[in-house]
Amino acid sequence: MANPEAPPRLLDPVCGRELIPDPRRLGVSFRGRRWFFCDDPERGCRLAFKREPERWADARPEAGVRLTPTVPPPERPPSPFRVVSGAVSGGERSEE
Repeated sequence: MANPEAPPRLLDPVCGRELIPDPRRLGVSFRGRRWFFCDDPERGCRLAFKREPERWADARPEAGVRLTPTVPPPERPPSPFRVVSGAVSGGERSEE
Protein backbone atom coordinates (compact mmCIF):
# COMPACT_ATOMS: atom_id res chain seq x y z
CA MET A 1 0.00 0.00 0.00
CA ALA A 2 1.36 3.43 -0.95
CA ASN A 3 2.13 5.92 1.77
CA PRO A 4 -0.14 8.98 1.31
CA GLU A 5 2.54 11.16 2.96
CA ALA A 6 5.26 10.10 0.51
CA PRO A 7 5.97 12.59 -2.28
CA PRO A 8 5.06 11.41 -5.77
CA ARG A 9 7.83 10.04 -7.95
CA LEU A 10 8.24 11.16 -11.53
CA LEU A 11 10.44 10.33 -14.48
CA ASP A 12 12.98 12.66 -16.01
CA PRO A 13 11.59 13.01 -19.56
CA VAL A 14 15.07 12.89 -21.10
CA CYS A 15 17.08 10.21 -19.26
CA GLY A 16 14.16 8.32 -17.68
CA ARG A 17 15.57 8.43 -14.16
CA GLU A 18 13.05 8.32 -11.35
CA LEU A 19 13.01 11.46 -9.23
CA ILE A 20 11.02 13.25 -6.57
CA PRO A 21 9.86 16.64 -7.90
CA ASP A 22 11.18 19.56 -5.92
CA PRO A 23 9.34 22.87 -6.49
CA ARG A 24 12.57 24.73 -5.65
CA ARG A 25 14.28 23.17 -8.64
CA LEU A 26 13.97 24.80 -12.01
CA GLY A 27 11.32 22.96 -13.94
CA VAL A 28 10.06 23.76 -17.41
CA SER A 29 6.43 24.45 -18.32
CA PHE A 30 5.34 23.00 -21.65
CA ARG A 31 1.90 21.97 -23.01
CA GLY A 32 0.13 22.65 -19.72
CA ARG A 33 2.53 20.50 -17.70
CA ARG A 34 5.53 21.08 -15.47
CA TRP A 35 8.57 18.96 -16.30
CA PHE A 36 11.31 18.19 -13.73
CA PHE A 37 14.81 16.85 -14.33
CA CYS A 38 17.47 14.82 -12.56
CA ASP A 39 19.85 17.82 -12.40
CA ASP A 40 22.84 15.65 -13.25
CA PRO A 41 25.34 18.15 -14.72
CA GLU A 42 26.97 15.36 -16.75
CA ARG A 43 23.72 14.65 -18.59
CA GLY A 44 22.22 18.11 -19.13
CA CYS A 45 18.64 16.81 -19.25
CA ARG A 46 16.99 20.18 -18.59
CA LEU A 47 18.98 21.86 -21.36
CA ALA A 48 18.24 19.00 -23.80
CA PHE A 49 14.51 19.33 -23.03
CA LYS A 50 14.55 23.10 -23.53
CA ARG A 51 16.21 22.67 -26.93
CA GLU A 52 13.69 20.06 -28.20
CA PRO A 53 10.65 19.97 -25.89
CA GLU A 54 8.36 18.27 -28.43
CA ARG A 55 10.77 15.36 -28.84
CA TRP A 56 11.05 14.59 -25.14
CA ALA A 57 7.44 15.37 -24.20
CA ASP A 58 6.22 12.98 -26.89
CA ALA A 59 8.72 10.29 -25.85
CA ARG A 60 7.62 10.26 -22.17
CA PRO A 61 4.30 12.07 -21.74
CA GLU A 62 3.77 10.42 -18.36
CA ALA A 63 6.81 12.27 -16.97
CA GLY A 64 5.18 15.71 -16.81
CA VAL A 65 3.00 16.94 -13.98
CA ARG A 66 -0.31 18.41 -15.09
CA LEU A 67 -0.70 21.99 -14.02
CA THR A 68 -3.88 22.75 -12.14
CA PRO A 69 -6.12 25.18 -13.99
CA THR A 70 -6.13 28.66 -12.57
CA VAL A 71 -9.24 29.82 -10.80
CA PRO A 72 -11.11 32.42 -12.86
CA PRO A 73 -11.59 35.79 -11.18
CA PRO A 74 -14.98 36.36 -9.59
CA GLU A 75 -17.60 37.99 -11.79
CA ARG A 76 -18.14 41.67 -11.17
CA PRO A 77 -21.69 43.00 -10.82
CA PRO A 78 -22.93 45.06 -13.76
CA SER A 79 -22.34 48.81 -13.63
CA PRO A 80 -25.31 50.97 -12.52
CA PHE A 81 -24.43 53.47 -15.29
CA ARG A 82 -25.70 53.11 -18.83
CA VAL A 83 -23.44 54.45 -21.54
CA VAL A 84 -24.97 55.25 -24.94
CA SER A 85 -22.67 56.18 -27.83
CA GLY A 86 -20.02 57.52 -25.48
CA ALA A 87 -22.40 59.79 -23.56
CA VAL A 88 -24.04 59.12 -20.22
CA SER A 89 -27.81 58.97 -20.70
CA GLY A 90 -30.18 60.96 -18.51
CA GLY A 91 -27.91 64.01 -18.28
CA GLU A 92 -29.67 66.11 -20.91
CA ARG A 93 -32.15 68.88 -20.07
CA SER A 94 -35.00 69.99 -22.20
CA GLU A 95 -36.04 73.63 -22.23
CA GLU A 96 -39.70 74.49 -22.24
